[in-house]
Amino acid sequence: MDFKSLREKKEIEAHNERGESARYDRVVRELEGQLERAKAQLEGARRVAALTPVQRKAARDAVEQATARYKSGLGTLIEVAEAQRLLTATEIDDALAQLNIWRAMLAVAAAQGNLQPFLEKAEAK
Repeated sequence: MDFKSLREKKEIEAHNERGESARYDRVVRELEGQLERAKAQLEGARRVAALTPVQRKAARDAVEQATARYKSGLGTLIEVAEAQRLLTATEIDDALAQLNIWRAMLAVAAAQGNLQPFLEKAEAK
């Protein structure tokens, strides 16, 4: 009588073990996916941030040119204001690009399960 009961308990535990193993494998895959997504976000944010200094310089040059044209009587105040608006927009874009890098670095650190490297970089900044 006890053998049948023990065999059933053993089978139940074997099923439970397989279920937990499958759940563990799923969680590992999800974490690996989160890490890959975070790394991709970081790479994308770095690429965008690499472009913003060029855009910012071009916008500054445009402000200088519009101002010079206005001062010499060849341009309008509206052109100067538009150039300044574009400069402000590019400065905002640059700041957002830097913020997105920090967000992506945090996401990578969180997916890796270790925030210490991120915190050390943040403190150094």
